Amino acid sequence: MNARQIFLLDYLLKQHDYLSANQLSEKYGVSTKTVYQDIDKLNSFLEESELKSRIIKVPRKGIMLSAEEEKRKIHSILVKSKYETGVQDYSPEYREAELVKRLFINQVELDLYDFAEEMYVTESTVHRDIDKLECNLSQFNLKIRIKHDHLYIDGDEWNIRKALQVYVDQEQFLKSEEKLEYFFSKEDIEVCKEAISRLCQKYNSHFSEEYLSLLLVECLVFKKRTENNSYLTERTSNLINDLNHLEVYFFSGELLESIINKSFSEISPFEIEAMAYSLLAYGFSIQSADYIQNIEQQVNKLIERVSSLLSLDLTEDNHLKLMLSNHISKMVFRLRNQIYITNPALEEIKKQYSSLFNVIWIAIRDLSKCYEVNISNEELAFIVIHFQLAIEKIVKPLNVVVICQNGIATSELIMSKVHKIFDSDAKIININVREIDLYDLSNIDLIISTISLPEVPVPVIEVSPILTKGEIESIRSFYTEHMTDNYSLMRTSLDGRKFNLESLQTLIKIPTLIRASVKNKRECIEKMIGECDSTNQKNKGFKNSILERETLGSTSVYTGVALPHCDPRFVEHSELIFMTLEKPINWGKNNVKLVILIAVAENDIPIFKDSLIALYSVIENQELMNELVLMENGDEVKNRLLKEVSQNAK
Repeated sequence: MNARQIFLLDYLLKQHDYLSANQLSEKYGVSTKTVYQDIDKLNSFLEESELKSRIIKVPRKGIMLSAEEEKRKIHSILVKSKYETGVQDYSPEYREAELVKRLFINQVELDLYDFAEEMYVTESTVHRDIDKLECNLSQFNLKIRIKHDHLYIDGDEWNIRKALQVYVDQEQFLKSEEKLEYFFSKEDIEVCKEAISRLCQKYNSHFSEEYLSLLLVECLVFKKRTENNSYLTERTSNLINDLNHLEVYFFSGELLESIINKSFSEISPFEIEAMAYSLLAYGFSIQSADYIQNIEQQVNKLIERVSSLLSLDLTEDNHLKLMLSNHISKMVFRLRNQIYITNPALEEIKKQYSSLFNVIWIAIRDLSKCYEVNISNEELAFIVIHFQLAIEKIVKPLNVVVICQNGIATSELIMSKVHKIFDSDAKIININVREIDLYDLSNIDLIISTISLPEVPVPVIEVSPILTKGEIESIRSFYTEHMTDNYSLMRTSLDGRKFNLESLQTLIKIPTLIRASVKNKRECIEKMIGECDSTNQKNKGFKNSILERETLGSTSVYTGVALPHCDPRFVEHSELIFMTLEKPINWGKNNVKLVILIAVAENDIPIFKDSLIALYSVIENQELMNELVLMENGDEVKNRLLKEVSQNAK
């Protein structure tokens, strides 16, 4: 048996169902013909080993190892065969890891045919492995070239290093504790660990466990690439003018001295600078006065922009300024150095604070442009939290009026039960029915009344003198629906102002195509753009900005709605287009059946900002979204949306 056959038998031994030849073909990167040849050889081997077990092939069912009573015997034979032959698991994942190790780290001259033979696969399979690896590393603009049947990496040295770091960090084929020793020697790992630990103590610098792990990988990559005479030949960033005078520069120089065994003067300043910027991205204290001042200016502009969009004044919140400055100063280094963090709470933040999330996406564009970075949803979510904490300090509480004409005792009983439903911030007052005509209801969110009232511009829940379970549930449902973070934000930003329903009515355009059948997200976006105003369609940046926004993170939400956005700079005519889908499609982590394309021109943002916040406040209403996806008439969809927004904005 060769290595592939050993692992094919091992794999079949662990299966309980039939497998198709195509499934096995894909797993081992060979043709179905080769799979059947391997099965014939394995059956011959089983026969020679005096075993009754066989690999059976059943038409319309597939392939299975029939070995109920001999599994332990076969397992023992496989263990022995693996030991004697010294084989590895030549899976596609293993082949990919080997390509990375040999081409990126060891930088050996890799012969295509020798590699295919070693891996027990065909040359065409190796070509497919290369295509897959290139796809995985596409963001780094790298190509694996073949010249005279030899493989080599074509790309910028900095991109090669960043790609290698990301691959090693995110590789899932190996266990985390085995990963580093697979790609790097134990000696190199210990040298880098010792250098990092010693210099952290010397400079009194502390990194999180996650960042220490990333720094270790980066040091190992720097060490291996420079040992193989692959150097950085140009500056990787120009964010800080006085970098070579800062403490981080000397930390970087000493670190590289230790790991590549060269004196400070022998090391290229480009290498020192690159490592210094990485250290800053991992959290090393920034001491450049110019950079900090610039960050603070950009943070002030961001807060002013968000304040304007929300009609809330957050400009005097010094704690918000401090927290944003700390976060964004490090975020810029991370993004410029292609260090991507994960935010485990991303989906929950998008769900709970969708209004604020989208407002900040619009507001942060100037900062993104200033530092030439694309801010991902993960980073955006952290910034959203800082703003949400600031907003909660000034959020408008819910105002409730209770009207009861059945005496003080009954009134007190109702008030007691209502207080238990609403949070402590809610303002609940009890008034006499005779006061209703004189009472200012402009800031009232709900009236709970034991009597029928004339028509008032406020939602009313009529109840019995002794609240029933059903009535309590109605009040609780109102509270749940109207105290979501999105709705609360809308109420707070309006702060007594009348919502301009006409502006939203103007913004919503009824498309000719209401229901559509699409295969994927891109096809859906292209169809929706076809429904847009001709001036928008003609703008080259219009479509690209929508697609680019999706690369930063999905715009879908948990209610089965997607909200693709166009950068306001590329919008000629403000409009909001909706489309329901015949069948749901995958859009990020959600299955989507309703899509709302939002395109608001820069100059129109002040006009439509309330409309957008109001729209975001209703998309989390699952019942409403379920209604909309069943509608086939554009006017019906539009009117239902407007009705819901109007009710919420009262």
